[in-house]
Amino acid sequence: MSELQYMPLFNSNYFKQLNNFNHIEMQNAIKISLMMVQGFRNILDDLIFNEEKLRTLQFSLLVQMAKLEMEIGDLILEYKHAS
Repeated sequence: MSELQYMPLFNSNYFKQLNNFNHIEMQNAIKISLMMVQGFRNILDDLIFNEEKLRTLQFSLLVQMAKLEMEIGDLILEYKHAS
């Protein structure tokens, strides 16, 4: 977990402060986001531990981003030529 120092850690005092909010939807949204952060933290811990998985995911993500960039470029060209 030390690798993820940049992600804030929330302790029980933080949850006590949640009870001071009057708006139940805000409380629920904060609790859901905290669960998501913890889930992402667990995923990152697993990936950092398994370097091969991390490298495979990085490569796959970069390939998908390159494909998306090309598709966006094509759409921009089509839009410019259509007008």
